[in-house]
Amino acid sequence: MAISLIYGPTGSGKTKRLVKAYILAGRYNLKTIIIKPNVLYEEYDPYRIQYDGITIKENLFVLGIDKIPLDEKYSFVLVEDVHLFSIPEVHIVLENFFPISNNITFYGLLKDFANREFETTAYLLKNSKNLLDNVEELKTKCTVCGKHVARNTQRLINKVPAPITTPQIFLNKFVEHYPTCDKCYVGPDKLVEEVNV
Repeated sequence: MAISLIYGPTGSGKTKRLVKAYILAGRYNLKTIIIKPNVLYEEYDPYRIQYDGITIKENLFVLGIDKIPLDEKYSFVLVEDVHLFSIPEVHIVLENFFPISNNITFYGLLKDFANREFETTAYLLKNSKNLLDNVEELKTKCTVCGKHVARNTQRLINKVPAPITTPQIFLNKFVEHYPTCDKCYVGPDKLVEEVNV
């Protein structure tokens, strides 16, 4: 039995790891459930997970905690975008699956485009000794310079760094997110400083 948290900035490979876990479970005929947040945003398809040509369709996962089939036993429980769930919802997952599932893995972002922590991911990290068996931070290289480790998620709106006034979760066809290092990252605070100079 293992409860794990895998986190990192946009583009660090969280979805890749989830898809690999799903494929591995399928090879051994292990029953798997994928739980996604029930959120609706333009350009965000809640009914599929896609990575590197592999698509997991809606009949293989549930949207929202309230849709969890509590009468089923699963070997693998994979929770995508845990930062979009509330802390009570995470506890519902743990309380319902902890005694009967071999593996529960949460995947998500720790910080948003303004480097503010997402409450739920931060909560899991701060309480990792009591709640988790494994914690893994995924890392990737900066998209801009290609040299340094990316620890930030850069948000652009119409190719321009986003201001602090944009919502924490904001997805549509005009918005881009990509990983950047500290040197290349242009956060909302830096934009404010430049305006005030």
